[in-house]
Amino acid sequence: MPYLLPRTASRTAGVWALGATMLVFGLMLAGCRGETPVTTTRFNAFGSQVDLSLVGVNPIQAERAAAAIKQDFEFMHRAWHAWEPGPMGRINQLLPKGEPFVAPPSVMPLVRLSQRYAEQSGGLFNPAIGHLVDLWGFHADTTECQPPPSRRSVERLVKANPQMSDVRIQGLELQGANSALKLDFGAIAKGYAIDLAIEALRAFGVRHALVQIGGDLRAIGDRSGQPWR
Repeated sequence: MPYLLPRTASRTAGVWALGATMLVFGLMLAGCRGETPVTTTRFNAFGSQVDLSLVGVNPIQAERAAAAIKQDFEFMHRAWHAWEPGPMGRINQLLPKGEPFVAPPSVMPLVRLSQRYAEQSGGLFNPAIGHLVDLWGFHADTTECQPPPSRRSVERLVKANPQMSDVRIQGLELQGANSALKLDFGAIAKGYAIDLAIEALRAFGVRHALVQIGGDLRAIGDRSGQPWR
């Protein structure tokens, strides 16, 4: 014989069941209205860790966008590295000779941008001092304990005073006007790469993202309705 609850108990149990159902339904609605998933991809480029966070993007689209950004960053790193063989290495070999030459398209935007920033900063921003950077060893991937350069070698480069204005742009050609020129875009490369990445993400239809390379970052949109932090 089945056990029958008293009418009062039965009514109470029904209220609890209805309340539980409404609670579950409310949680489901809250989940639907909750934060949009953030897809984060991490890889290395420019000698630093890259964090790419995309909001409101399906996994397949996020994977494709991240792969494209990673490929672009790897290309930029090779093209803009001042101390490894590549486009920048070729430019730094030819600039001190003073003869015009056709510049690699991958580097020209950085040259133009750096000239503008050098002028706006009154020469405080000066990527033309690559030889000084090299002399002090600041370009090395790892720090090494070694004595500082000689005073004479430093004074010689300071006296030569290479500036971005010593780089002449004539259409697609570059020409150096200072034998001490050596370009090093390390101070601007990551930020410029991030700007290009943001443009690429927008072309992918991404409207909310954060791109970070080491200490350089840029965010667009928001993080599921909340400001990026």
